[in-house]
Amino acid sequence: MSGPLWLVPDGCSEALPQLDGTLLDVCAAAVHPDEIAAVLESEGLTDEQVRELYGHPSVFELAAELYERSPRSHPEPPPAPDPWRTDAWRCLLRGVLFALPGLGYVLGARLLPTGEPDVFGLPAGGALLAVSVLFGWAWNQALAHRAYVLLGSGDGGRAAAARCLLTGAVLGALAVAVPALAVPGKAAAGLFAAGQSCYLGAATVLLVLGGERLLLAALAPTVLGAALLAVAGVPDTAAAVLLTATVALAVLSAGGVAGRALVEEWAARPRAERAVTVRLVPSPPAAACLPYGLFGLAAGLLTLTTAVGGILRHGPGTPLAGTATLALTLGMGGAEWLLYQVRGRALTTLRRCRTPLGFRAAAAGVLLTALAAYLALLAALGLVLRQPPGPLLALGAVLWLALLLQALGTAWPPALICAGAAALELALLGTDTAGPATAQLTVAGGAGVVLLALATAVLGRATAHR
Repeated sequence: MSGPLWLVPDGCSEALPQLDGTLLDVCAAAVHPDEIAAVLESEGLTDEQVRELYGHPSVFELAAELYERSPRSHPEPPPAPDPWRTDAWRCLLRGVLFALPGLGYVLGARLLPTGEPDVFGLPAGGALLAVSVLFGWAWNQALAHRAYVLLGSGDGGRAAAARCLLTGAVLGALAVAVPALAVPGKAAAGLFAAGQSCYLGAATVLLVLGGERLLLAALAPTVLGAALLAVAGVPDTAAAVLLTATVALAVLSAGGVAGRALVEEWAARPRAERAVTVRLVPSPPAAACLPYGLFGLAAGLLTLTTAVGGILRHGPGTPLAGTATLALTLGMGGAEWLLYQVRGRALTTLRRCRTPLGFRAAAAGVLLTALAAYLALLAALGLVLRQPPGPLLALGAVLWLALLLQALGTAWPPALICAGAAALELALLGTDTAGPATAQLTVAGGAGVVLLALATAVLGRATAHR
């Protein structure tokens, strides 16, 4: 405030101060007279001046009179920044990065052995690849959660996340590569599984630490090989070299990004502390990662069953149904962007609503709008890829709602629901009870209804948005 808030009256002891714009706003917005008294005292008005000029015993009495005579007017607070605002282009890039690794299977299919089918009728070497990718999804989902917790924990969090990612990625790759390479008679499949596990670990490091562009560059050899294969064909040796180049570039990029985070933390320490290992951020308990790993395994099973469900139901020789998996991966960028939109719009709704019931209704509207937008995106992708919409939309809804619940801090229920759905779908296919499309539509549809009800309840709780 730049000057006095009152004008001296012409000798009238009962007169009140003539309010200028500033004091008028203060009196109108006050919820208690003491707020007005504090402002008057801060401007130098004393009890003696109040008695002499206005005929009130004290500043507080004058403030009470001003409070009574002022109309109430509580202006809306300025809009707060949205902590969930995100870059749509970055989400689109991440969606592309989820889809492009599928070209590695196209390029490397001829490198895998031919011969008698594996267990469950899968192509030769397919069981080894399936097990390795399922383990990789579960392990890296849990690893990413642990790293994100460390990343958001404040000072030193990025370095702690980098250490966690480096250690976890190496252990996860070794856990797959060593057994895969030791399987007799499966050398080609073992090498592919080992490379796949190394790529998954490196990709997790880069995606968590913001190295999306580096990961895109690492995928360039595989994309080039797939493009050449579609046009003129690629020799087996060249295909192996291009796949190896992608894995090597991803691993080197991941090591560089994580190493830079560690060096920056070391350089920021006082010189006397550089010679010792300092853990600035405590690691979260390992048990906190379990539901995320279980969800990664369940999501992998549900997605993989979409591709190989026909083989599990009808036996060897049935073609793979990879277009549904492609549609899901292509839609991951939009799915991630919509998850951010739900969090941001629900928080804005919480600030505006005046009753708990009104907030729950508005939050449900936000959820249903975002889910409808995601399903419309999946339907468009399915139409382009000639994929039946029913099973694809049911599975997409399950995965998206489970990810939303995890983002809201509810981890175990969606993990258990998805795991139960995966087990039930495998049981239906294994006992010849239903065909792949029917099993997926029935199981994923039921799980989606349960998850939608749970997500609506959780999103409508104010405490979920702290």
